[in-house]
Amino acid sequence: ERLLAAGLAEWKPGRLRQVRQFFQTFPEWTNALVELNWSHYQSLLRLEPRSVRNYYLWEALTNQWSSRELRRQIRTFYYQRSVSAASSGSAPHKLEPESLLKDPYILEFLPWQEAAGFLEKELEAALLDKLQQFLLELGKGFAFVARQKRIHTPEGRQFYVDLV
Repeated sequence: ERLLAAGLAEWKPGRLRQVRQFFQTFPEWTNALVELNWSHYQSLLRLEPRSVRNYYLWEALTNQWSSRELRRQIRTFYYQRSVSAASSGSAPHKLEPESLLKDPYILEFLPWQEAAGFLEKELEAALLDKLQQFLLELGKGFAFVARQKRIHTPEGRQFYVDLV
């Protein structure tokens, strides 16, 4: 009867449980919470512990992630990668060559399920395959000549260019 009076009689029990969970999870309503939509919160409500959920909430607010981007970041373990990078000794705010090379990369477009356990040569080949495919899809006005093209300099030195 109270749901009827509030105009919520048509809501399904599952949706009501989600709304209840939302208000239990975020009891203090702030203006910042209004910046995200319901799809964001559906993704955030699944996260435990609270510190992880708050991390993704903060990142979604400050970086203005769409709900799709938030789901992608959760799926690719953005929090764990950030914590791992921070605890590895290199501060994420320093822009040093060593820290750039050690930062975790998201290579979800490559055919591997696990990021670990591949050789550098395999990584290079997979990246070049994707770049080659992309260049060929561009069509008219673009040319794909060769992979690992050998270039000779006037001084007699040889270099290999990944893509020409």
